[in-house]
Amino acid sequence: FFSCCRMAPQWVWPLLMALLLTFVMEGRASGATMALDEESMETQVMNTDLQGTIWTVLFHGKSASKLVKDYEEHATKMKGLVKSGVVDVTKGKKSMALMQLFGLEKKDLPQVFLLPSVLLVSPQDWAPVQYKGVKTPTAISAWAAKHLPSRLITVCATDGQVDQFLHADPGLPKALLFTEKSNTSSLYKSLSLRFGFQMAFAEVRISPDSFVSEKYDVTSYPTLLVFRSSAEHAAPEKYAGKNDIESIASWITPLALPLDERTPAKQRYEESLKTQELSKKRALVNPTIRITTEEQWMEQVLSKHSVSLVAFLDPTDSSHKEYLRMLKTVHAKTKKGGTQYYFAWLDATQQQGVANMLGVAGETPRLVYLHAWKGWYKPFVGAFTKDKIWTSISSSALLTTPGKPIAQYDLLKAFAPEQNEDLFELDPAEEPDAAPKKDNPEPKKVTSKPQKVPPKKTTPKETATKDAKDKAKQEKPTETPKPKAKGAETPEASPEPPEGKANPAQSTDTLTDEERQKILKEFEQSRKEERKKQKEMDELLRKLKFQPKVPERPRASSPREALRAEKIRKKKEQEEKERELDKAYQEQDGELIMMQDVSDELP
Repeated sequence: FFSCCRMAPQWVWPLLMALLLTFVMEGRASGATMALDEESMETQVMNTDLQGTIWTVLFHGKSASKLVKDYEEHATKMKGLVKSGVVDVTKGKKSMALMQLFGLEKKDLPQVFLLPSVLLVSPQDWAPVQYKGVKTPTAISAWAAKHLPSRLITVCATDGQVDQFLHADPGLPKALLFTEKSNTSSLYKSLSLRFGFQMAFAEVRISPDSFVSEKYDVTSYPTLLVFRSSAEHAAPEKYAGKNDIESIASWITPLALPLDERTPAKQRYEESLKTQELSKKRALVNPTIRITTEEQWMEQVLSKHSVSLVAFLDPTDSSHKEYLRMLKTVHAKTKKGGTQYYFAWLDATQQQGVANMLGVAGETPRLVYLHAWKGWYKPFVGAFTKDKIWTSISSSALLTTPGKPIAQYDLLKAFAPEQNEDLFELDPAEEPDAAPKKDNPEPKKVTSKPQKVPPKKTTPKETATKDAKDKAKQEKPTETPKPKAKGAETPEASPEPPEGKANPAQSTDTLTDEERQKILKEFEQSRKEERKKQKEMDELLRKLKFQPKVPERPRASSPREALRAEKIRKKKEQEEKERELDKAYQEQDGELIMMQDVSDELP
């Protein structure tokens, strides 16, 4: 072997090195990319058990070696965060079938697509995203990282938000990342997608005045904790390995739920999303909050640093919802005006103590302006209508005139907790502003008004010719039809020609020489009259020193011609001004000479 190597020519060695380098690069890329076709697309990408990530897929043909190398560099860089697939359309019918499935032809290649995770998107709504940027490794990687979803990550900033996250869905383990960054990293997004519905993920963004880290004994950042139980004193697991996704994933795997328990967790997550959406709609149509507990009374009214409108209503009243709609209208006006007011209502039948303290006990509905933080209140006087309430709120007397004193503690003590399960609120399904908007509203039909067609202008020659023809037709004697012989066939009447077209059966040269001479004389006479009128008009304009509108100049074909035309135009304007000045001086020549002579004689 060595003797053969010595005998080989020198040009063989660079070729062998290039082949070896190509083999190494293909071996390295084979671990980062996966060859896809129609069959593997179904088993690998669309499989919900394996789909815990997003995919980027490159479709290419023969002449895309440079892009393939760049794509392999992207796949190596994003390995673990994003899965990368390659479809070589020259390798079999299945690859061609997959290309046609994506709506591509060979002339469209090469193309890069991103396939979202079917874990978060239903198969009916699933659709690939085509890449339309510069096909470089960095640009493709940045584009793929941007499409990593963060909807499975809860962002917390306070101790209360962390406790709420840890106690939600007790059967699901929780991962808590403490970080000083203001944005979620691609690594954490990919982890939340890989273990979606097997573990809940949250991110605590530390601020200088935050004390959440001390509670969980976190001294450095980033720090990842996993809580396997939602118990009050359960100790978390702390990650202490390398900061790469594969090491973290191998550590999380035994702590997360198994795959067969992921479906029930997903159903619970979807139900919680529906509950949150419904609560948002209820909050939208119910800006006037129903107060039922002491905590709500303290948080929504007594602790506010602004005026609260507290209504005392009877839920059993037939006009109860109408009163809530009135308060909703007033709330929308105050919000539009920029003034911060808080709206709440109490059940007057259960809150007699609070109503007596505020002086509104008795008939309902009643309204009170309350500023518990400053310790004053003012009962609303007047009819309970939206116009009267808005007039009272918008008047300056509400904030300038003093109110009656009241103690915050006494109001809290007088509140009686309610036990009603029905909140007697407005139903989002019955309110028009809570109805979902159409994604693709029908376009409005634009009905164009019929345009008036201006009458066609005719020249004096055409008018004279037409009048002469009409006159000749009138003077032409009408022929009386001859009696037909018995048995003679009646010829069919020839159809009249359409308007504006001559009949070929009739002679077009029906005018005599005398008529032609007459028409020409009339035409010449009309032309002379037009010239005379135009001359009079020009003379009148000259006397009034009125400049007729200059016709629009034709556009120049080049910048040089445009500059030249502009110079000529300015020169003509200057010459015209000079002519006007000379003319004015000539008209007043005697006065100017006299003034010059007098000024010369002055000392």
